[in-house]
This record gives sequence, C-alpha cells and structure tokens, in this order.
Amino acid sequence: GSYFTSDGAIKIFQTVQYKENGFLSLECLYPGKSLDLDFKNYPISYPWAIFSDELGKEKCVLEYPPFFYWLGSLLLYVIPVSLLLYLPILFYSFAIFYFDKILQSIGFVSLFRIFIVILSFFSFPLLTSLDYTESPLFICFYLAGFHGITKVTRKDFQFNLYQLLGIGGFFGLAFLLRLEVLIPFAFLLSLFLLSYKEIKPFILVSIGFLLVSLFFVLYNLKVSGHPLGFRYVSSIDQNQNSNSDFVDRLLLLKAYLWGDKVMVGIFQFNPVVYFLLIGSLFLRLLNGNNKSGNLFLFAGLMSIICIPFYVTFYGGVGYFGLRYLEAPYFLIVIGFGYYAQALNKFRKTSIKFALFVFFGIIFYFNLLTTREGLKVLRSSSVDLSTLHKSFDRAERFVIHTSLYSSIWMGKSFLEKIHVLTTTTDSFHQYLSNIKKGEEFVVLETSKNIYISSDIPEKLHNKYLTSVNIKSDKIEILEESEIFGMKRYVAKKK
Repeated sequence: GSYFTSDGAIKIFQTVQYKENGFLSLECLYPGKSLDLDFKNYPISYPWAIFSDELGKEKCVLEYPPFFYWLGSLLLYVIPVSLLLYLPILFYSFAIFYFDKILQSIGFVSLFRIFIVILSFFSFPLLTSLDYTESPLFICFYLAGFHGITKVTRKDFQFNLYQLLGIGGFFGLAFLLRLEVLIPFAFLLSLFLLSYKEIKPFILVSIGFLLVSLFFVLYNLKVSGHPLGFRYVSSIDQNQNSNSDFVDRLLLLKAYLWGDKVMVGIFQFNPVVYFLLIGSLFLRLLNGNNKSGNLFLFAGLMSIICIPFYVTFYGGVGYFGLRYLEAPYFLIVIGFGYYAQALNKFRKTSIKFALFVFFGIIFYFNLLTTREGLKVLRSSSVDLSTLHKSFDRAERFVIHTSLYSSIWMGKSFLEKIHVLTTTTDSFHQYLSNIKKGEEFVVLETSKNIYISSDIPEKLHNKYLTSVNIKSDKIEILEESEIFGMKRYVAKKK
C-alpha cells in the first residue's frame, strides 16, 4: 500500500481522479475541497500542482500527462490500487525480453549478450520503475521505435509505407508519456538521414511521429494553453534553473555523467557504460567501421551531452534523475550490439573466459549500487508504511505544517482529509472545521530538513515553517517523532 516516491503517489492521485471525476477532468483530486473551495490549504505544490486564480479555470491542476493514467483509471474498475502498482513491473518485464530480441535481431547472438541485457535492466532503469510510473511503458514504446530503425538500416529493407509510419508512431506514443524522448529521436532520425541519404524513410517516420504527437499538442493546447502541457509549464516555466547560464548547465551535465553532492552520475552508477564506449571503439579498430553501430552510438552520446539543455533540473536525489538518460543509454547499447557481432566469432576458450570474468566483475559492482538503491527503496517503504499507519489515529483530518511532510501522504490522502497550514494563523483558523471532541493528527517539520535544489526559493518558506500549534482549543494526546518530524495526536476541545 505505500508508494516509494512522491511522484508515484501523485500519479496514483491523478489515476483515481480520472476514475472518480471523469477522463477529461482537470481539477486536482481533493477530499477536503468542500471546506476549502479556493485550494488555499491544498497539501500538494510545485512541481506537481499548478494553481490559478483566473475565472473559468480550475483552481488546481496536477501536472502529469493523463495518457498512462487513463489506462490505470480503467483498470481500477476491475482491480484495487494495490494491484495497479504492479502494472509498471509487467511492462518492465516485457521490455527486458523485447530488448534481448532487438540485440539478437541485429546479429548480437553471443552469450555475452545476456550479460549486457542483465547489466542494462538490473540497474538504474529498474530502480526508477519500481513505482507507479509510466516509465516502463515509455521504454517499451521507444524500444519499438529503435527496433524499427534497425530494420530500416538493413541493406535488404523493403520500402513499406505503413511500417515506416508505425515506427514514427511508436516514438509519438513515447512522446505522449514523456517529453524527453524528443531529443534522442531527433538525433537518431537526423543522423540516419545524414548517414544513409534516404529521404523517404526520414519523411514517413517523421509523419508517423507528427500524427501521434499532434493529438498530444492539440490536447495540451485545449487544456493548458501550451503545446507541451502542464508538465512543461510546471517543470520549465516555473523552474528557476531553466534560465541557468552555460557554466551551470555544464555543471549539471557533469552531475548526470559523474555525479555530485545531489545525484549519482550514469558512469558512477553503471560502469558498463565505459565498457560499451571503449569496447565499441576497440572493435571498430579491430573489425572496421559499422554504419548502423555509429548511428546509434552517436545518437546516444549526443543526447547525453545535450541533456542540460533540455532537462534543466536534477529530477530527484541520487539515481532518480538518471531516468532522463535511459533512452540515450539504450541507444548506446544497441550501437555497441552492432560492433559486438565480432564477439560471436570468438572461439578461444581463454578469450571467452577472460570476457566472462570481466563481465562478472562489472556485474558485481553494478549489483552493489543497484542493491543499495533497492535497500533505500525498501527502507523508505517501511518508514512510509509506519507514517501512514500513524495517520489512522486521525478521525478525518491530518494537518501538515510544511510541504516537506505533505509529500509523503501516500494512500492516506485518499482516505483522510490532508491539509497544509504553513502559518500559525492559518493553522488555528483551520481548526474551526474540526468538531468538538474529534481527534486529528498534526505533523510538524524540523528546521534542519533537506530542500531539493529543484525547489524554487520562493517556496522555501512553505518548507521551513514555524507554526505554533499550542492553543486552549486543542488538547495534545500523544507526541512522537518519525522521519525527523514531530507527530501529534490532538483533540478539539
């Protein structure tokens, strides 16, 4: 029942919103709305919620594109939320076998292929998929697009109008779910045109992409007034880092590659990336140039190098931000796969043994970092479960005095009325909604909390709050500490 991350919880809220209020509903799900029509005490804020005071517009909208959550809302008619959380794992499992099929289809049939597949999926993509998220389906869609491009690059490819439109369509479906596929797709298609000088496939794949993306753009224009939708408005327009200078963007690139104090870099988390790049170069020198291999390798590398120019934030602490590198990473693996066809020819037992030992060492270090990530998720899940159970003491209301605690509401948000009061006045004013003799829970946040660098400074005062909850109107029944926060069970006098 607990959600590992705040992102996953918000996505669950949107899914329930579409089920309860309709597919095309926009206004934030809010169990306490009847007591707060203006959403002044809504417990969710940047980057997930966007607020508006304009007449005729929703007071609050959650930011994520609805397309995956429409699917989830349909499933909620036949399965509970607890089972819905396994949907991403189902798509992720399919992606593993599908990616293995892609590598085999380009001629990488050596047993070493299995090591590469395991190293690719038992890594940061796994950690970002163990959540209620669209990421695994997103992976499936762009892998289908990559697979299509591998077919187009073959010498025996037969021109097929619908197949080419379909390839672009898969990239378009990926774009519906997450915007960051646009850059890897643009690089892959542009480099294809430059390398193969084939204008018809380029145009038809582009048309297939545009046909699907047109629905995305028209929908977003209709509901948000911006072609890229609420998520772009929230994550880019309202993100103070979007105007960073060139040096700041280079520092962000360094963080995505080698890490910094906020996040773990891709080379740091999965050293197999070094092997993929150096191994491709070595095999090229040994066996000559491979045009298809170069296409995917350079598309992946260019997408990674350009990341700070289209993702201007960390996207989470630790490994969470690495989800923006997943598509470029798989491009690099496919590029290596073309050059790794040479491994199929190795017959000497000593060479095979050396490679197995080498891959074993890389797998061991990858296992250590992935296991640490899984331990963090497990620990967070246990702590969150304890926190959510503590909310059961409330008859109806859970009052947060900081945005820091409100991002950990989980399933309790669907069962209780969670509200945010960041000042002493607003806290005591909200008490008028609580009946005499009713028990409720208050969460008070420490002054030493960590605030992500992605949070705009103008919102820091809603995290670092000082609310005096003592009053002759309430009686404190119980006090405890959890997650570095004080939890009070109180009763209205």
